[in-house]
Amino acid sequence: MIPRLLAILVFVLSGLAITRAEVADFQYGPRPANSIFDPLGVLDSAALGKITGPMQKLREKEGIDIVVVVLDDLKGAPPEHVAGRFAAAWSSSLIRAVILHVPGNPDSPWIVPGGELTDLLHPETIAKDTSRDKRLASYEPTEAGKVRVAVEEASDRLRYWKATHYNATEARKKAIARIRLEHDDKSRQWRIIALTCVACAVPLMIGIYMLYLMLRRPGSRRFPDVEPPRRMGAPHAGGNHAVTKLGPPQS
Repeated sequence: MIPRLLAILVFVLSGLAITRAEVADFQYGPRPANSIFDPLGVLDSAALGKITGPMQKLREKEGIDIVVVVLDDLKGAPPEHVAGRFAAAWSSSLIRAVILHVPGNPDSPWIVPGGELTDLLHPETIAKDTSRDKRLASYEPTEAGKVRVAVEEASDRLRYWKATHYNATEARKKAIARIRLEHDDKSRQWRIIALTCVACAVPLMIGIYMLYLMLRRPGSRRFPDVEPPRRMGAPHAGGNHAVTKLGPPQS
């Protein structure tokens, strides 16, 4: 049993070490301060101003983290995989999304949500909603406009999902925990009452039984203590209580 536990522990630690190594060796370096990675300079100062401020407020006030990544080429990798690598390296929020954009690509930008929130949603719901938001962003004529609309749509979508699914789930968990706590309290109270009743009933039952033994009529197998009567009123009837002393004869 112990060797198996040690093997499992070594496996888990090895996995954590590999994960940390992959994050540390992330080829794009640390996360930018403004949460926007744009080495191509697609976003000008005006676009950055419209995107950075709302993203920062959304992260600080509502815990929703959005990262924007602009690349020149995905090199054949699936967009979800690329976005997942950026999310794993740069974001640990429970509610997050990566906006991945490749200028000139007709399928761009991609909106890839992640975190604990996505575990509460059906995959078809995620695909349907993100496809709609992506389509709205693709209608913009400029590359900067596509990224801006994608960020806005992703922000609204995550906020909506949080309100309708995440908050509802958290409230349901709290309600279940509260009901379970109340049930445990009632069960504890009933156990205390039952133990108290038993503790009081045992001495009472013993007392009732002793009283019964004292007051019950003698049975057929019980012989009462009978003192034999004296014969003709003699003080020593039949020698029952005769006393004699042994010694030399007295004159």
